Amino acid sequence: MKQIMSKKQPVFFLALSVVLAGAALGTLLASPKNPEDKPVVPATAPAEDMATPVNTPETVAVPLPNNSDTATPSADAIIPAPETLDTTTSEITPPVVPEATLTATLHAGETSIVLAFTDGQTLLEALSAAQNSGQISFTGKQHSGLGFYITDIGTLHESPGKYLVYYINGQSATLGVSTYTPKNSDVIDWKLE
Repeated sequence: MKQIMSKKQPVFFLALSVVLAGAALGTLLASPKNPEDKPVVPATAPAEDMATPVNTPETVAVPLPNNSDTATPSADAIIPAPETLDTTTSEITPPVVPEATLTATLHAGETSIVLAFTDGQTLLEALSAAQNSGQISFTGKQHSGLGFYITDIGTLHESPGKYLVYYINGQSATLGVSTYTPKNSDVIDWKLE
């Protein structure tokens, strides 16, 4: 009598049956559980080929398995739709960095303020900015060749025989307000003399 199977054939049929069982199991798991479930459409499929669209203009949704109530989408669960990607380039403008603000203390009679200014700004420019913001008031006259001369500042007002003089850190100023550039932490005192 002839032998119908060789010794290697049972191993082959066993392997074949494992492969077929795996394929059947995969088909069973991939099929909808009930008629209301929609088939899973790969995220790479074009939107116009889908019977029921699962995407919005902004994103393409990848359905999660139905066997998990607590599934958390991974980073791949929502993918930007190709038509919404911005492929244009634009020129990058660096941000505007404001100049460093320095401060000095200014006393004028009963008026005392913290005077804010930027490096290189004159005392007159800093005083004008403080006046525009309502911190202090002053008046004066522009003299050709000499610069601006202050006649009234804070609660101090010139009168016959009394003139305004300002001191920087206890020393009488040697420059006028339109020329002097204050330094950080200066103490500026106005006096009638």
